[in-house]
Amino acid sequence: MWESNAPDEFEGAHATNPGQVDLELGTYFAAYPMFLIIGLGIIGMGILMIVVSGTIGLWPGWLGFIPVFVGFSVIFSEQKIMAQWMFYGATQPAVVVSPEESLIAVFADMAMTGHRSHPAIRILKVPLQKTAGVKLREGARLPTVCTFRDALFIGSNFGLGSLLGDHWVSVSPIPVGCATTNLDVIDERLESIDDDDWIALRNGLQMIEHHRPGLYFLNT
Repeated sequence: MWESNAPDEFEGAHATNPGQVDLELGTYFAAYPMFLIIGLGIIGMGILMIVVSGTIGLWPGWLGFIPVFVGFSVIFSEQKIMAQWMFYGATQPAVVVSPEESLIAVFADMAMTGHRSHPAIRILKVPLQKTAGVKLREGARLPTVCTFRDALFIGSNFGLGSLLGDHWVSVSPIPVGCATTNLDVIDERLESIDDDDWIALRNGLQMIEHHRPGLYFLNT
């Protein structure tokens, strides 16, 4: 869990068991390619503008460098965000609940600092086929690195968590194997997770009737 009220701003936020994973950019983009595709698409548009301008001169050629700059900014901004995420985020336990649907279940205590425990399980789809160090079978364990938010909308500082004042309302996990292919790092992160958290994950899953994507609070 986090010991800070600013999980979306890593400066000043402290996880009790931080990921400390050095991001491998190629590994991450192979698993989560959306921002790479967007960035390359914008760069391609800029290059096309430069080529067309040089051919038929409909607009100044320098205008094509603007989308090229924007495209690279998209890619490098994502790299910076995810490097901080994987290094400073909270290490949380996860298990595969459906290898066929690429679903995992992640346990996290959503309590803010100084408040009673607020255990929850997030079930979500991840690119298991591109996750290093995980066995594609139900119940297989894997470490994740999570960030927590007190608002439902990215970038917002005012949300349900702020109103309730005792717990985060959202947790976002990334499997460690989607950020690095170093099996020693993956194993070290797996071993760093307390047995109590694995027990809580197992018991929590037994309380959820249908293992469908969603966030399930266990004490409500």
